[in-house]
Amino acid sequence: MAAPGTLYDVLGCVPGASSGELRKAYLAALPTAHPDRGGSAEAFSAVQRAWAVLSDAVERAAYDDRLAAREEGPPGAGYGPRVVHHGQTAPPQPQRVYRPPPRASAHSTSEAEAALDAAVREACEAFEACHDSPPERAAAGQRLCRAHAARAAHAEAAGRLHHALFDAREAARLSDAAGRDGLQALIHHLEGAVHMNDLGGGDDDDDDGGSLDGAW
Repeated sequence: MAAPGTLYDVLGCVPGASSGELRKAYLAALPTAHPDRGGSAEAFSAVQRAWAVLSDAVERAAYDDRLAAREEGPPGAGYGPRVVHHGQTAPPQPQRVYRPPPRASAHSTSEAEAALDAAVREACEAFEACHDSPPERAAAGQRLCRAHAARAAHAEAAGRLHHALFDAREAARLSDAAGRDGLQALIHHLEGAVHMNDLGGGDDDDDDGGSLDGAW
């Protein structure tokens, strides 16, 4: 099992999880970590960071190497290289046993989408209601920005790239200066992914009947 405090723990899965299992774990963890759904900004950021690292094959491999080195500990602690003298048989290395992570059901995924849609609607209503108070409108705008960013992350994980790009652009439009660079990087990434998907004849989210300007 992963050492305490790892990115795998954040998503609720194990280091041996497949990319599909990671995605399901991320989709299950995202709504419960959302600040507007009983979570916190710190928990929500941790889930997004874990997904950003573990969903990238190169970054995940580098992270796994660091994690393995941390788990092995110093020589003689049960892992790592052992000195074998002439005539001795090398003792077997302890085996790590992985258990499959819990799978996110279709029901939990639809619940996550409904929660994210509701968060966007509620934040949008609050934003539109704040016409006479610039400070309140600014705060409501950042809440709406976070809601769009959360839905963009969920859509990307589910392979719904056009929806993700729409929400990422909305989040960037509403974002303050501190968060704009990260959102622009996400938009650039999604634009490239959409382009490659379209070249390959993919139709990731045009056949589900969803509307890009409201709930999916």
